[in-house]
Amino acid sequence: MNPALTAALPLLIMITVILYERHQQIMRIHVLLQRQKRNHQHRSEKKQTMFELAKRFIDKECIIHTFNSSQITGTVKEVTEGAILLEDKIGNQEVINLDCITRLREYPKNKNGKKKAIV
Repeated sequence: MNPALTAALPLLIMITVILYERHQQIMRIHVLLQRQKRNHQHRSEKKQTMFELAKRFIDKECIIHTFNSSQITGTVKEVTEGAILLEDKIGNQEVINLDCITRLREYPKNKNGKKKAIV
């Protein structure tokens, strides 16, 4: 392979990764700003709705999706007005901001009550 191409390829990959991360950060900020603008008028109603909906998942094993497309799995122990307290299998506790959650769902189970594999 051409030595110039070999030297340029890692540089191209690094630039692509940096640009992708920057794009993800800009999108998170954009979504937060949109939510703030939208919630400014009906802030108490919408925040209360998400809070009330999240309370339904207390003591259930759930999958929580966040802005950066990460999945967090654990049992919801407590829901406050701004955050969710989650406990994993080992017993580690984690606090997740309600504003950063894009999706919250109960862990799927098959007809025998066993957990399904998630892809």
